Amino acid sequence: MSEEGRNDVNRYGNDLLEQVLSRDTINKAYKRVKANKGSHGIDGLIVDELLDYLKEHGQELR
Repeated sequence: MSEEGRNDVNRYGNDLLEQVLSRDTINKAYKRVKANKGSHGIDGLIVDELLDYLKEHGQELR
């Protein structure tokens, strides 16, 4: 807890967004979706199209 009596959010989440958007995390998520034969999302992109999309737009997404 911080001096103000609140949870010290920064202690646990300083770089949470960076962790979520890291190349490693995105790769792990892709592999899980692929292994689970996941269905398409709201954007209509099917799993078989996802790898090419991530290769082309991965840096932009991060």
